[in-house]
Amino acid sequence: MKTPDSNSSLSKEDLLAKLELQQEIIAGQQAAILEMQSQMKMLNKMVFGARSERRAEVKAQKKSAKSTAKKADQSPKKEAPKEQKKRKGSGAARQPLPDHLVRKDVILEPQEEVSQLQGIGQEVCEKLAYKPGELYVIRYIRPKYAHPALEEKGIVIAPAPQGVIPKGNVDASLLAYLLISKFEDHLPIYRLVKMFKRMGAPLSEGTISGWLQQVWKLLEPLYELVSQEVLQSNYLQADETPIKVLEYGKDKRKKISQAYFWVYRDPLKGNLFFDYRNDRSKVPPREILENFQGTLQTDGYAAYLKAIEGKEQEVTHIFCHAHARRKFHEAV
Repeated sequence: MKTPDSNSSLSKEDLLAKLELQQEIIAGQQAAILEMQSQMKMLNKMVFGARSERRAEVKAQKKSAKSTAKKADQSPKKEAPKEQKKRKGSGAARQPLPDHLVRKDVILEPQEEVSQLQGIGQEVCEKLAYKPGELYVIRYIRPKYAHPALEEKGIVIAPAPQGVIPKGNVDASLLAYLLISKFEDHLPIYRLVKMFKRMGAPLSEGTISGWLQQVWKLLEPLYELVSQEVLQSNYLQADETPIKVLEYGKDKRKKISQAYFWVYRDPLKGNLFFDYRNDRSKVPPREILENFQGTLQTDGYAAYLKAIEGKEQEVTHIFCHAHARRKFHEAV
């Protein structure tokens, strides 16, 4: 016995509607397939392709230009003057050594007897030399004197020198060197310890860390002044970058946590400051930009948009040009 077809009971209009729905589903599936194929192509290019964002046409043009220039170089030419030729394999021309550097003369006399000869000049060649950094100790000697009227004034002596760190045995010159080495030259403390050990001064990591922590507290007013000046600009650039933080728990076990450096830069003056936080929410930029008025340039991270909600009259938000360029590159 034949089973009646379910479509036989549908009207022509219902069949057309069902067909149209199926066609929409198929079209949506095809669009999804094309989208996934496009994403796969882009991911394959990101993983296996060239890192440059320059278009292939530009590279081809440069390659063609180099080929044309090479052919032109191979054409017959007149002999160039000897003084205009450059040595093969040499890079930029040798620059003279700076005049402000201290000169230490070394006289090299001939091995022959020259006491009876007449000098007719000299030849001089200069070589740039280096002397490793030197640690030394400053001794502050304070003579003591007894006053004639001992009962009235007692011992006479100069006041003790005031150091950067109270009662510390480190000079400001060494503290400045530590700050520059760690934060400008990015030398970790354990490497500085090795350097000082080679110089004959065995300083521990704990000692150097303690010195730096005390100096940081003294520099906080300077940090506040710099951040205030940056935030007074009417054009700011902002970005955040992750940083792994190594901590020791109560059980003295190492624990790695995630923190962030939020950087705010005034591109007109080139000044900037960092705001260290433990989270990447809208809270850090909202607190920093509370009184800011002007143009804020960031990437597309949503926290910046949420941070300036309700301040559309005071803050104009623009996006990063590099990120916009990448979208055009992906479209090509």
